[in-house]
Formats: sequence, structure tokens, C-alpha cells
Amino acid sequence: MPNAVDLLKDRLADIERELAPLLDERNQLTAGIAAMEAAAPSAPARRRTKRTRGSRSNGGRRTRPRASSRRAPRGANRDKILAVLSNVPMTARDVEQATGIPSATAATTLNQMRRSGLARKAPRGYVSSHVRAG
Repeated sequence: MPNAVDLLKDRLADIERELAPLLDERNQLTAGIAAMEAAAPSAPARRRTKRTRGSRSNGGRRTRPRASSRRAPRGANRDKILAVLSNVPMTARDVEQATGIPSATAATTLNQMRRSGLARKAPRGYVSSHVRAG
């Protein structure tokens, strides 16, 4: 009866026989890649400089790139909405039609205006806070 060491040696030999074709293929692929790289040298790879956490001018925080000329100046949307908001309740869609401000932006701005007291929530939409809701 074979002992444990002989069984392990036999299993190792079986594994080596199974892996031999794969190792041959690996060696052939490695040689082929090296030959192709030598035939057509590519541009040298750019080295990335390692940045430390505080090396950015903004204290290491990542920021979203700013939208170019499409972004409205601060307060411009609020001012446009205040100009059209009256005692007639207006939804974000109504504000979009009256001002051209996208409805998502109008909805956000209307909600901010409600929180700051510039507008009040009506049963359907918003009204200016200085005008009584009907």
C-alpha cells in the first residue's frame, strides 16, 4: 500500500503533466509579444506624478468642472421667477413656459425660495410670499 508521500508525489506529477502544455503556450505568447514590441516601438509611456492629498490648490478636494457659458449667474433664475410669480399659483412647468428656465431648475429654485420665505406653497404650485394665496 502506497504511503501518503508517494500519493502526493504522484498527484504532483499529474498536475505537472496537465500544466506542461499551458506553460509552453505561455512561453510562446510571451516570446511573440516581445517580438512585436521590438518590431514597432511605441511612444514612451507618460509618467504620472504622484500627488499628495494637499497638493491641489483647493485643499485636495475634487470638484466638478464648471459648466461653461450655459450656467446662469448667481440669483438670475430666482430673479426671473420672482418677476413672473404672482398670486396665481405656478408650477415648475408654468415657470419654464414663462421664463425658459428648465423645469428641473425651476422646481429646485422654487423650493429654495419657499424655504427662504420668498415664495409659499399653494394647493397647486407656488405663489409669491408677499401676495396672499387664493
